[in-house]
Amino acid sequence: MARKKRTNTEVKGIVKNAMIVIMVIAASVFLAKQTLYFFTHAGIFNVREIVKTPSLQHVDSQYLDHIVGRNIFRVDLDAIQRRVQAQYPSIDNLRIVRQLPNRIQVAAQKREPFAIAMIARSEAVLDVHGVVLEDRPAAFRTLPVIIGADDIVSASPGDRLRSRKLGLALKILKTMQEHPYLTSIKVRTMDVSNESKILLALDGYGDVMMDRYQVEQKLEQLGILLSQPNVDLKNISYIDLRFQTPIASTAKGK
Repeated sequence: MARKKRTNTEVKGIVKNAMIVIMVIAASVFLAKQTLYFFTHAGIFNVREIVKTPSLQHVDSQYLDHIVGRNIFRVDLDAIQRRVQAQYPSIDNLRIVRQLPNRIQVAAQKREPFAIAMIARSEAVLDVHGVVLEDRPAAFRTLPVIIGADDIVSASPGDRLRSRKLGLALKILKTMQEHPYLTSIKVRTMDVSNESKILLALDGYGDVMMDRYQVEQKLEQLGILLSQPNVDLKNISYIDLRFQTPIASTAKGK
């Protein structure tokens, strides 16, 4: 059967529909361009204010103030966030967001110094997660000093140190900090060079020996022992937590 030829009316209809589609697409593209131009050039969207949380008041204004007056949609917030984070490693959970029409909100939390670690013969101030802060160690002499984390080669501000020994030391300190009795006891130094014989020098008490196993349970035993009213803590030379029952010795030698 021969194919039926299209009539002039049908051809005109097809052409008309195609023209309508093309016009709709062109109008959509034009409208999109005009909308984009409006959002990226209208004065109402120029940044007028930068709002910072109190923990960021120490951040140098040069990292943020230069965007005032610029279009809020043309500011590279990711690049600014990377620069601020790199310059201030003590900042945690940094968030820089747009608040339309013309405000930038900058929020963050400040990492708190938690301990000092001896890394390759240098001191590094760490937060509870093992992030190296930019603060000078000399300003935090009351913090516990961790030694023996010899599986770390170097540490720079902003680094999150990955180390089993350091992680163990921070876990011990954090567990003590969260314990209702041990939280008031100051750790002067902690030597984790030998994970089978971790040494804690306590301020006002004898030394404590423990290993890397069952940290929470052993520190709970320490808390119970140190809270006993009938225990003369001043005469205790050391406490060994490596056994099922803690050993408290008044001997001078260890």
